[in-house]
Amino acid sequence: MSTVTVLDEIAELALMCGKVTEFREGGRRYLHLERVSLPAGCNPAVAEGLLCLNDHDGYQTRLFLSVRLARGPNWSVHRILDRQWHTWSWKGVLPNQRASQILAEHLRSLR
Repeated sequence: MSTVTVLDEIAELALMCGKVTEFREGGRRYLHLERVSLPAGCNPAVAEGLLCLNDHDGYQTRLFLSVRLARGPNWSVHRILDRQWHTWSWKGVLPNQRASQILAEHLRSLR
């Protein structure tokens, strides 16, 4: 049985999102995603992303975007890594998955 490393997860995300950089702030682990392809019908179709891989304000994981979309319920704005990021209310995406699976589950809510 193989073990997935942080570098494996980052490499996997990089295939989908371009440059991926890991950051830590306030005890949380974030992956900055250069470009996230959003589901069909979203405007814009691509945005910068910040994937939080652990608990954030009562959510087990969170995806933050550089822009607010018209889709998704209850948007909020957060200051992370000295920038404004937008996110919506979407719970139940567990942290015990690969980072690419966490990203896919968050994006699924925007379809």
